[in-house]
Amino acid sequence: MERGEGWLVSHGGREYVTSDEMAAIFLRQAREAIVTGDSRLVVLRHTKGVELVLVTDESSYRVRRRHEPADSSEPHGDGVLHGAP
Repeated sequence: MERGEGWLVSHGGREYVTSDEMAAIFLRQAREAIVTGDSRLVVLRHTKGVELVLVTDESSYRVRRRHEPADSSEPHGDGVLHGAP
């Protein structure tokens, strides 16, 4: 694991290992898309490259620390990013 790559972003059946900064950016942009009801492509830089992730008000995602159990975070909503950077 690269230094600082301690977050998992789960979306669309895939998991992406990413940094504190990218997890926070993804979460902020995803929440904004949900609040406004606008679909948007969110850039997500992760350990294996870069993805454009489509986020809509119906999207389901999770953002959690890499070494937490999978059920320790809440899906799409408040409190998803624990221990925000």
